[in-house]
Amino acid sequence: MIGYACSNLTLQQKDGTTPARSCRISTLLNQKDPIQYCIELARLNLADTLKILKWNKQNNIYMYRLSASMFPFATHPDFKWSLDALQKEIKQVGEFIRENRMRASSHLPQYINPGSPKPEVVQKSINDLEFHTDFFDRMELGAEHKIIIHAGGVYEDRPLAQERFIKVYNSLSDNVKRRLVVENDEKSWTVRQIMKIHKATGITVLIDYLHWQINHEQDSDWETDLKLALSTWKERPKIHYSEQNPDKNRGAHSFYVKDVITGEEFDTMVEAKGKELAILPLIERNIA
Repeated sequence: MIGYACSNLTLQQKDGTTPARSCRISTLLNQKDPIQYCIELARLNLADTLKILKWNKQNNIYMYRLSASMFPFATHPDFKWSLDALQKEIKQVGEFIRENRMRASSHLPQYINPGSPKPEVVQKSINDLEFHTDFFDRMELGAEHKIIIHAGGVYEDRPLAQERFIKVYNSLSDNVKRRLVVENDEKSWTVRQIMKIHKATGITVLIDYLHWQINHEQDSDWETDLKLALSTWKERPKIHYSEQNPDKNRGAHSFYVKDVITGEEFDTMVEAKGKELAILPLIERNIA
């Protein structure tokens, strides 16, 4: 099974469908009820998410990354709000995913950094992890529906950064731990380095192909590191696949992909700027 992330360019071009409406703080400050304004934006985001999921089903796509930007300012200290008012819409999205046996995930932004030396960044990270876990729990999705993060920076002291990450991870609720996945990146953490965090915590490890190409040990190979990452999964594993955009900086995703890595034992999330347009040709070739 293969999937794509967040936006659907076909629907976006057709009628402006987007699962990630937001606004600036200056806009909120001009609202009579800033929190209600955020909730209504999120309500529209959830409606368009359901619309995208229905389009996916019609086009034989059963794996999709939910936007991590559906809930504007929900964890901001000055505008914090809960999901209670959106329970109906959240339930509808969850029911559609379950009834159609889809696989959903979310990839939180780079500022989610449990290993940061700054307490305020750590607390912000915890707040966001708890919030997004609450969203997945309210959808009543199983533990195979994951929330993905990177391990963050190393701050010129990898062992200490690793120690901080492990300490924060161990403090998280069991609900967060069962969904949380940590991914290798192109700058700071290889798969083998992430595996050290896994051995200390049991956290699930996701391998990203493009990140691996850019950042791995000289004596490692893709098949070996792939097996290491897959071995950490209790549920059906998944990987990320993308290709380098030749006209942009190292690590930038291409619009389409020429190929894709798939396997009987794992699913593949294709990270391409072309979103669904990048995987429709693969589905037509029966690669999915």
